[in-house]
Amino acid sequence: MPRYSEERRAAVVAKLLPPQNLSPQAVAEQEGLSLATVYKWRQDARDKGRCPPDADARGRRTGSQKTALLRWLRRLH
Repeated sequence: MPRYSEERRAAVVAKLLPPQNLSPQAVAEQEGLSLATVYKWRQDARDKGRCPPDADARGRRTGSQKTALLRWLRRLH
C-alpha cells in the first residue's frame, strides 16, 4: 500500500473545498485514488479541523453540524 505525503493529502482534500467543490467521486477519478481513500483523507482533515462538516443532500445541517461548522470557520480567522 503506497504512502502519500501530507502535502498530497492536503492537495486532494483542497479539491473538495471551495472554490473547486468537486465531489469525492470526481476527485478520486482525477487523482487515481479509491473513493474510500478520498473519504478517509477528508475525515482525517475534519478531525484536524481543516475541513468543514458535511450538510445533507439538501444543504441542511443538524445542530451539532452547525456548531462544528462555526468552530471550523472561527479557526480560519
